[in-house]
Order: sequence, then structure tokens, then C-alpha cells
Amino acid sequence: LFERVRSGGDSQNLFAKIVVIDGDVTLDGLGITTENDDILKSTVSIVFHVAANVKYNSGLTNLVKANTEGTQNVLRWSKQLEHLKAFVYVSTIYSNSHLVEIDERIYPPTVDPQVIMQLCSSLPPDLVDSITGKLLGKHKNIYTFTKHLAESLLYEAKFDYPVCIVRPAIVGPAHREPFPGWVDNFNGMCGYIAGMSTGIIRCGYTNRQSTVDVVPVDHLVNLILAAAMEVSSKNVKLQNDVNVYNCSNTENPFFHKEFQPALLEAYEETPFNEMFWYPSVVFLRNKIVFSVLNFLLHYLPAIAADGVAILVAKKPRMIKIYNQVQILIAATREMECFNFRIEDVIVKDYFRNSFYGIKFYAAQEEHGDLPRAKQKFRRLRMMYRAVWVFVIVFVIILLLVMTSSWKNTGARGLMESLRNYYITITKY
Repeated sequence: LFERVRSGGDSQNLFAKIVVIDGDVTLDGLGITTENDDILKSTVSIVFHVAANVKYNSGLTNLVKANTEGTQNVLRWSKQLEHLKAFVYVSTIYSNSHLVEIDERIYPPTVDPQVIMQLCSSLPPDLVDSITGKLLGKHKNIYTFTKHLAESLLYEAKFDYPVCIVRPAIVGPAHREPFPGWVDNFNGMCGYIAGMSTGIIRCGYTNRQSTVDVVPVDHLVNLILAAAMEVSSKNVKLQNDVNVYNCSNTENPFFHKEFQPALLEAYEETPFNEMFWYPSVVFLRNKIVFSVLNFLLHYLPAIAADGVAILVAKKPRMIKIYNQVQILIAATREMECFNFRIEDVIVKDYFRNSFYGIKFYAAQEEHGDLPRAKQKFRRLRMMYRAVWVFVIVFVIILLLVMTSSWKNTGARGLMESLRNYYITITKY
């Protein structure tokens, strides 16, 4: 992963600068020991606050504790740094999702963050969950709500030291660095792609003409570094202003109709070792139709699979997987040195490399298993096509039977019904 850095002539000195320190943003003083705290006070000049709880189902209490109160703790701790030049907070492009248009500025909080933190720290989590809907208002979910509250804390801190906010959209695999497609987790888009490629996800509630707002992780990192450089070089403290940088693919949108064919090619070239069904996904815009297919294609097979697993004394897992999928379904010179030009991304190549990275880096599958995986992919594709042939033949036979029956009795029965109806209404 760091071969490029190791190959440099000064690699030993570079790695010597990296010091790992234990801490916890939910604690006062960040849980840092007194000895380490003293060292940091005199040496740190730039703070990157990236820590966050991204689990949407954690409950409002836990998310406020980590994302809102955690940000307040980091801001307070940073005040003691003797040489602080820039504080960079990584938020989310959806922190103001209750608005139609989002500019690069901080919006007034819909609720006082101090009140929310006080509520969550004093009331039982169950009681907080019961009033969460009222607290959210027009916000889409509790995660973006807590990030929205944290941004208002940055606005208050602008009088103490230079601060800025970077708002990324969905963070995806790397575009170029450390190498195309690199990713080490199944969060966000990666989990969705993995689900589609293994045949777990069979339908989606979206529009094929719509876009997915994904930014490569290396673009985001480069923007964060460039933002820190820009803020630290300006006298932002005297300006009493907060620089905000929205990181999105708006200027080069990723359309479903463009990247889906690229993913299908990638599935065939480098399929996963473990597949449940041939990867085929239908996208629907009608919520009722999606709900029906979601049950038939997702939960019904999952119930059957878990039932079989219980019978053979194995641990059921499919229902749990689909529950997680539903949570998943509910970002000049500086740009030359730190590339984050979304226009440079070729959508088809990016998603093809993304799947490659998900398979070999996140899932850590071996290249030696590829022939066997391809053989299984071809076998599932044959089964998939055979099922469709059976369904089509069955429907044709059913239509022929219904047509034959109609010719024998249908027309005569219809005329008889009309005649009786006419006689009935003419009596009155």
C-alpha cells in the first residue's frame, strides 16, 4: 500500500514522523494521557477532525455523543495548541439535506446543538429515540442531523483559530492513488456493489436516468490537504470567516445507465469466489412495485435460506444481510499538486476499477481463485438464463390455454351476459 512512499530516498525519516496516540473524541481532553498531551501542545500545527460514527442505526444518543459532542471536545482541546494554523473538519455534503440548494457556507442550525447534547446526555436512549422524529424536522436521517449540528459549532470556533469545513459526498474507491480501485472496507457504495455482484441485491429503488454522487477517496484526501494549506496560509482568524469546500461529482455526474454496464463487465472478468446468484439487478421507480419485488427477490429467498440453515444446524445469516442492505439503501496549482478534478474521472473505468478493488483489497480474495470463480459465474449465468426460459415458456403455454378456453366459451358467454343485461335494463 505504501510502496510509493517506501521507494523514496527519505522514507525512514518520513515514517519516523508518524506517531500513534490513543484517544477518544467522546471524552473530555480526548482521553489523551498527560505526557502525550504536553507533546501535542507544542508540536501540532494542523488538526484534521475526521472521526465520526457513521452507523445510521446507532440511535441519536450515540451519534450525538460521537459526532456533535465529539466535535465540541476536539475544538476545545485544539484551543490549547500553541502553533495551530488550521483546523479542518470533515463533514458531509448531506449535512443540510433539508435544503434544496447547498452553497459553500454554514447554515444556521435548525435546533440549538447545546440543547440536543443536553437532552441526549440526560434522558434515557429509549426516550430520546421516541422523540427523534420531532427533533429531526426535515432532516433525512440522524447521521446528517448530527453533522449539521457540528458545523454550527465550527461557526462559533472561528473567533478562536482558523477553521474550515470539507463536505464530501459518498466516498468511493480510489481513482489513482495509491492505485486505481483501492478500498479496504464495504461501507457505502462498496457494500452495495458487493451485494449486486454476488447476487444478493436483485432490485433497487431508483431511476436508471438518475445519478449517484460518489467521490474517489484520493480526491477527497487531496482536497482536505489543499484546504488545510489554503486556510493556514491566510489570516482567516482576523477575517472571522469559515471556508467551506463542497466535494461532489456534480460537474461530472455518474449516471446509473453509464456505470451499470461497466460493473457487469467487471463481474464477468473478476467474479467473487462466493456468489449466491447471477448478478442481475432491476431498478424501479414505483415504490409499490419495488416493495413487492423487494419481498419476493430478497426477503422470501432469505427466509428460505435461513430456514434451511437452521435445519442443517448452521447459523442463519441472510435475513441479517438483507436488513443491513436496507439500511444501506435508505463528495490552479493546488489542483495540480493535489488532484481532485472530478472531470478527470472516466466513469466506466472508475467503476470497473472500484469492483476490482472491492474484490481483491476489501474482500482480500486471491488471484489464484479467479478461474474457479469464473467457472461458478458461468454456471450461475446458465441457471439464470434457464430460469428465464422456463418462465417465458410457462407464460406462453398459460396464454395459449387461456386463449383456447376463450375461443370455446369466452365469446359465447360474453354475448349471453350482454343480452341478459340488456333485457334487464329495458324492463325499467
